[in-house]
Amino acid sequence: MTMSYLHSQVNHTHDIVLGNLQLKDGDNNPGMVFNGFQAEYRFGIQREINEHEIRYQPKLGVGLTINRGMLSAHIPIAPIKKI
Repeated sequence: MTMSYLHSQVNHTHDIVLGNLQLKDGDNNPGMVFNGFQAEYRFGIQREINEHEIRYQPKLGVGLTINRGMLSAHIPIAPIKKI
């Protein structure tokens, strides 16, 4: 009789990413570029069960840009990152 054991390990990660953001308006006013900043929060779970691995890495961000007194917003959402 053989016994098999279930070995499981879980890792969590949290990241905050800050960066520069440029958006180009190509439809309404060609050549107009909005400049600003973007912040993203990324959360990750990696679980290993015996020889199998499962990853879940969503992200949520917000970016604000301005040009000629006009403000624009960019909200990137990735509920699941395909790996």
